[in-house]
Amino acid sequence: MKSFEQAQRQVETGQSVVLAFMVGIIVLAIILSLVRWAKASDAESLYKSSLEKLSADPENPKLKEKCLRLGREYSRLVSTTERTVHGELAIINDIEVATKGKPLPSPMSSHSEGSRSNSSPNGKDTETRLKKVQNLYDNGLITDAEYAATREKILKEL
Repeated sequence: MKSFEQAQRQVETGQSVVLAFMVGIIVLAIILSLVRWAKASDAESLYKSSLEKLSADPENPKLKEKCLRLGREYSRLVSTTERTVHGELAIINDIEVATKGKPLPSPMSSHSEGSRSNSSPNGKDTETRLKKVQNLYDNGLITDAEYAATREKILKEL
């Protein structure tokens, strides 16, 4: 009888250890989520603050680059996927709003300066959007598949 009781106590002890381990993992997951949330909240504040500073000094290329970097960091913290063309375009749009449409410094900016327009979805606006997607692709920020899908979507809007 003693061996059965000992075996039963060992099973109960093992169950207690497993339960304690599971509770520890859950607590750790909650803590990590709270830390990630706090980091995302801080990143959002920094990003919005940098956009406000950029609005006051829209010609400053260092501020534009800082906004881009902080926007990517914020996007990385709140996103469950890798960087996407949609996230990049959202950041670029935020920066363009802050700079009142002045283009980002990029290898393509000298080509796209003259074609910036808030016209209809066709024409020069489509050309600008295609150049943006090409720039993202050329800089390795989006995959072949994302580039092709986004380009096709823009062209279908014509």
